[in-house]
Amino acid sequence: MQQDTVIAATPEGRAAARRLLAYMRNCLRSDAADALLASVEAHARKLSDGNQGDGPLPAAWLDGVQAGADDGDDRAPGVALRRMARRHAVLAALDAANTAIAAAGMEDDAEVEPEALSADFAAEEFALDPLDTSILLLGLRCAADPSIDGLADAVMWRLRDPAETVAALLGCDRRAVRARLAAGAPLAATGLIAPAASRTSLFGNYDGALILHSSLRQATPQVSGGREAWVVGLLGPPCGPGLPWEDFAHLGEVADLAARLLGTAARSGTLGVHILLYGPPGTGKSELARALAAQAGLRLFAVGESSEDGEEPSRAERGGALRLALGLTRHRRDAALLFDEAEDALEAAPRQSAARDDQSKAWLNRLMEANPTPILWTCNGLDRMDRATLRRMSLLIKVGVPREESVRARVWGRVLAREGLALTERSSGRWAAAPAVCATAARAVRLAGGGESEVETVLKGFAQVLGGGAPAVTGRAEAGPFDPDLIACDHDVEALLGSLTRPGVSAAWAMLVCGPPGSGKSTLALHLADRLGPGVVCRRGVDLTGDGMGGPARALAAAFAEARARHAVLVLDGIAPVAVDHAAPDAEGAALETLLACLDDHPLPVLCTADLPHRLDRAVLRRFLVTLRLSALDPGRAVRAYRAVLGAEPPGPLPDGLTIGDLVAVQRRRDLLGGKPDASTPLIWLSERTEVGGMAAKVVGFQLRADQAEHGWPAATKLA
Repeated sequence: MQQDTVIAATPEGRAAARRLLAYMRNCLRSDAADALLASVEAHARKLSDGNQGDGPLPAAWLDGVQAGADDGDDRAPGVALRRMARRHAVLAALDAANTAIAAAGMEDDAEVEPEALSADFAAEEFALDPLDTSILLLGLRCAADPSIDGLADAVMWRLRDPAETVAALLGCDRRAVRARLAAGAPLAATGLIAPAASRTSLFGNYDGALILHSSLRQATPQVSGGREAWVVGLLGPPCGPGLPWEDFAHLGEVADLAARLLGTAARSGTLGVHILLYGPPGTGKSELARALAAQAGLRLFAVGESSEDGEEPSRAERGGALRLALGLTRHRRDAALLFDEAEDALEAAPRQSAARDDQSKAWLNRLMEANPTPILWTCNGLDRMDRATLRRMSLLIKVGVPREESVRARVWGRVLAREGLALTERSSGRWAAAPAVCATAARAVRLAGGGESEVETVLKGFAQVLGGGAPAVTGRAEAGPFDPDLIACDHDVEALLGSLTRPGVSAAWAMLVCGPPGSGKSTLALHLADRLGPGVVCRRGVDLTGDGMGGPARALAAAFAEARARHAVLVLDGIAPVAVDHAAPDAEGAALETLLACLDDHPLPVLCTADLPHRLDRAVLRRFLVTLRLSALDPGRAVRAYRAVLGAEPPGPLPDGLTIGDLVAVQRRRDLLGGKPDASTPLIWLSERTEVGGMAAKVVGFQLRADQAEHGWPAATKLA
């Protein structure tokens, strides 16, 4: 070592130089020393050339060592001895440089190395052993110090094996290092370090054989704020408060159950607790997750939402973030995790990445059985989900658009108030829009300087594309309040209601309301449901057809489950698609079996409507304890209905076979065309309707058999 050697001027620079010298000495004392001699020496000379005191190594520190390239074949005479002598000379220069740095001033005055403190925090949080911690520290130093990173890449380029490279740099046994880098070892299991197929560099961000988790690199500068600041740097801040708990009261007891499950699992450390929230986009699944965590008294951390550079993360990156978060929260009893948009992790064949292989599927199954922190998952649908994954869920909750007008009005009111728009009762009742769709529509209208009518224009666009913002499903076929005098029913409705609501009467029963189209089945069923209350769950026939996995059977089971959860009366308006006779060509076997099972087990009233009861399966008909048969209006009731609906006296005899639906249709036609037609025009329109599709229409095709006559429509009779 020459006397004019220039030493780094700052304590931090001297500390960095001693770290680099230590890794070089380890390489030249390892089993691979002969193979690494030229690489280490070349890297050291490159760092020293032109150094004026601000570099990582002392200037001119290798001037006493003769530069040399590869000495040739070891089998040639004298080659091994020359290489050994040169290695000893380089080691001696390394020791002399280290002594010179120490003599210039100890680095104890340097600030605490953030990388070392970050590695220590990780060792405590993830229960890492000393070798794990040293490997992690090497990775952090490579990310922070280009000179160490360059040395690691030079060694990697020579050895072509990450375990041997790490062993050489740390001066450890390569078999021990290989074991610590295995897939099931703590570093990989926690997601701190992920092995990759590349052999270009050791810890490169994109081409490294070992990928250091980006969150760890981002959190390392936060160590000056203490351990909790470092943890927040890894996990991100907890999710802020979302919608109030009352906005999810329409979900019923299942929401309360989920909150209790979440809180108990977190505080007890119970393994394998998962809650899956699924439903169409914009229905508030993420907001419900926040509300559940708040109700349970927990901090909620969202994981895997963005990559290091703020871009969309890959499936592997999201999986690594989840493992990291589980490791960080395993001893915390006040935390839950949110994995939003979980399709790419839970689907059998993710759409945004390669199909899952057996190894990754096994990893997911193990994670779901052993996670120490409860996880809330959200997704838009279950059709592509792996059934084995769904089986491991603790609770599945469907999140849809609120059906109660009061809930919709509350959501709409908050959204529109934030945008400075006024809410009318018409909007809250008519539009069953998802909360996120409400917010989007309101913001667009506010920016455009519009009003309520423009809000509906925006919502109609959403309704055409994804259904979010469609008119609310009320289930009412006819407008206006229910009037028992305007339907022809074979039972006294008020007397029937009195019997059904007697004290002590069981609520576990099913009723069928049947009759021709337009006779008032839907209105009567909903009137009965409103009177039986307190809540009503209504599904139309189109809602029961379903699609995707499970189809009609799943839609039926969901309807019964929702009614049970909300302790509400269930109305199945148009049950024929799922209850047709099992021998019919269009029979839905699975749906029929589901309907029968649900009718047998359901503890609350169920009201069903059908046009043609003779087409229903006999097993279904036997489940109905009460059957109400509606028919066309008799002449006296038809006249009263004409006055009530059209507001005038009939100009002449009314056609036979009229229903209340015919009169309502004529009223709407009159209003649509504008003005008031002459008195005879409504009568002509009514005659047209009865000729085309009413009860007086001409019979074409096959007629009912004699054994089906009892199910035909009885003649209209005046009720007492």
